[in-house]
Amino acid sequence: EFMAVIGNFSAEVAADPLQGIFIAPSSDPTGGSGAWVRIWDWINAKPEWFGALKNDFTAAAGNLPAIYAAINCGSRVVEFEYGHYYTNTTFSFNTAAVVLKGSGGQEFGQGTVIMCTDPNVDCIQIGPSRDMQMYDITASWFTGPYCDDRSTEAARVAAPTAFRFMGTGFFRGARLFNTNAFT
Repeated sequence: EFMAVIGNFSAEVAADPLQGIFIAPSSDPTGGSGAWVRIWDWINAKPEWFGALKNDFTAAAGNLPAIYAAINCGSRVVEFEYGHYYTNTTFSFNTAAVVLKGSGGQEFGQGTVIMCTDPNVDCIQIGPSRDMQMYDITASWFTGPYCDDRSTEAARVAAPTAFRFMGTGFFRGARLFNTNAFT
């Protein structure tokens, strides 16, 4: 839900190109005379506000920018709905000030799933910031990761992973699905 607000919102409109929170009117695309402003609690944001589409393989290229916009909009919690969020590359989460909260399912592949369509990269990289929080999110690939050589520790570490932890944090319900390595 949005409310029309009069005032100079040009900085806010420029900082929100995906129009998740601030939408300039067609009569003033800069937002200098006002904007439509989302009515929300300034705590909980959703990637869908910024254009993320769940359960849509064709949305893979647009979902990561929408997720990052939800993380960077000033919210404290980014709430993912039940469903698959396809991405076309690695989702890097390195923001300690924001909690990622999924809609957990009881089985692998249920609830909130971040699903990478490129099997040659990590699905989710977390860190190196400290004390990041992620709840009830499953990481998976659309097709399995490819790693022909697992004969050495170096080969296993270099292989794509569902979650690659590069720091510390609290990750309740972070689940792996269709994974070859967990580092």
